[in-house]
Amino acid sequence: MSRHDLDVRRIERAYELLDEAVASHVIPGGVALVGVGHGWLPPYATGLAVSTPECSIEARPDTVYDLASLTKVTAALPAALLVIQDGTADAQAPIAACQWAGPGE
Repeated sequence: MSRHDLDVRRIERAYELLDEAVASHVIPGGVALVGVGHGWLPPYATGLAVSTPECSIEARPDTVYDLASLTKVTAALPAALLVIQDGTADAQAPIAACQWAGPGE
């Protein structure tokens, strides 16, 4: 199997996990987009794009979710860990003791 060959069972299992997360109310909905070689599989959508007491809108393949809260985990945390690792920051220091420099400073 080349690195661009798909294991269809694994892709289907990923879609099942997304469905299970929706069914068990872990998340209201989601869209999966799988890259293959130089292209993409069709998007897979499940659950709701919007879920409030006033409004429910089904997730569609073109639904875009706001992932701002994930930025803390996927960008800010690794950046903080890198500066702690290289000694630029002290993990035990109070946040008020940190001196933040802007771009280019």
